[in-house]
Amino acid sequence: MSKLWICGICQNNSKDLGEILDPLESLLYDNQDHLGTIWVDGGSIDTTHFTLKSYGADVLERKWTNDHDFQMNTYMRAGLIKHGDWVLQLDTSERVHPAFIDKLLNGMLSNFEQQGINTVYQRSKPILFKYHDDQIYSGSPHWGIVGQRRHAVDISKFDGFEEDKNYLWSLRDDINKWITNGIKYYLLYGRSNHMYLIYSPSNYPNGPATLIQEHEAKRHDFRNWCRSTLSLSLGNDGLGDMETFDAYLKAGNFDAEFIQFLNYEKIIANYYRYVNGEDQQHIYDTQNEWKYVENVYNLDTIVT
Repeated sequence: MSKLWICGICQNNSKDLGEILDPLESLLYDNQDHLGTIWVDGGSIDTTHFTLKSYGADVLERKWTNDHDFQMNTYMRAGLIKHGDWVLQLDTSERVHPAFIDKLLNGMLSNFEQQGINTVYQRSKPILFKYHDDQIYSGSPHWGIVGQRRHAVDISKFDGFEEDKNYLWSLRDDINKWITNGIKYYLLYGRSNHMYLIYSPSNYPNGPATLIQEHEAKRHDFRNWCRSTLSLSLGNDGLGDMETFDAYLKAGNFDAEFIQFLNYEKIIANYYRYVNGEDQQHIYDTQNEWKYVENVYNLDTIVT
């Protein structure tokens, strides 16, 4: 039987990690051959190390960087995760129900393998995937995994997912954080490639590469416009950049080029509405948006 690894990166997250791992303590203790947890610490000065070790976690160290893919590849390349194992990727703001882990260990992962399922998504993020030796995280945001395999399924389609927190969930404000994180990734992270997971030959045999290229080209045009018109650095001063961008949206004195961006990419239009607290539909007529993962689930029945 393959092993399930609960993995993540952290820095000064002792409280969060206790809340994540405490409900899983007995499962971790009773299933050591089939369940483990690995965390990459970025240089904590609180009790993070003590907390992780108290639950039997493997703790790796790497100086913190906002290039989270570098942090995460530390656990991918540490030699602990073997070919064919499963990785459950968690942020410290997420929580996982012990019943979900129990289901994974007692039939769900075997069912996935029998059905040829290699990835489970939540929104556009691969939260659970079968590990292959050639896989690495690549890009910021850190959801991009080079070497992803088909098929992919959506965790929100599982029985009872929306009814209660019986799988996994985030403590973040889902609506506001989804919008703000979305525009942050779109605007600030120049190496973003997570959409390649969705529009890839492994999910689409014909691979609509032209669509990816079109969206990426427009995104880089937008970044260049932000540099030249708003004087954004799009570097380490991410918070300052977002404040400047917000101020531009609130002022509403848009030039024709920016209105074209509003009309092209829905994440920008939605963020404009979020910042201004109102729907000024006359500003834009957005038709285009990433389709994320709703079209990649090509299995008639998911046995969980």
